[in-house]
Amino acid sequence: MRKEGKKDLRANLLNALTLSRIVFGLIAVSFLLLDKPYWAVGFIIIGFLSDKLDGTLARWLKIQSKEGNLLDSVSDRIFQITIVLALIFLGKLPLFFIIFIGFWLVMELTLGILITRRLGKFYLFANHKWSAKITSFLGFLAFLSIILGSKMQLYFIYLLMASATWYMMGHINLLIKHKEKCLLE
Repeated sequence: MRKEGKKDLRANLLNALTLSRIVFGLIAVSFLLLDKPYWAVGFIIIGFLSDKLDGTLARWLKIQSKEGNLLDSVSDRIFQITIVLALIFLGKLPLFFIIFIGFWLVMELTLGILITRRLGKFYLFANHKWSAKITSFLGFLAFLSIILGSKMQLYFIYLLMASATWYMMGHINLLIKHKEKCLLE
């Protein structure tokens, strides 16, 4: 097989792994709705691991791409939003947290549009900054604690809210200071 063909095959397999996260999210939601929280948590863990694995493998195999970043980001949002919607439907999320999530998503979209206009090309919040990694991990812990009914769930929610705010403030700072070079990294 030609080198290009192998690279395409590997990229397609990684894209399939990325898209599998959506399937894992839908399966997790099904188990949530069936009141099987441990099964739901299992599929959320698999989805979270697939998120970590696809990017790591892409960097290791040196087949990173803008399309892969976009697919990863879209898969992440679909995975997260389906779980959030199920938790809202089941009445497991506090109202203040629902409002925060809605505000955060609107801010992310608005900043993405503003930064895209400033750069003159599409900008995506797909980055590997520590604030993004920490926010992702805290989101994972917060949702698991909510699903399992942990007494620590409010602490995880507050930590997630603080981390998400830190993450968003970093993008606002870049936009204000016109650091386009940093935005493209």
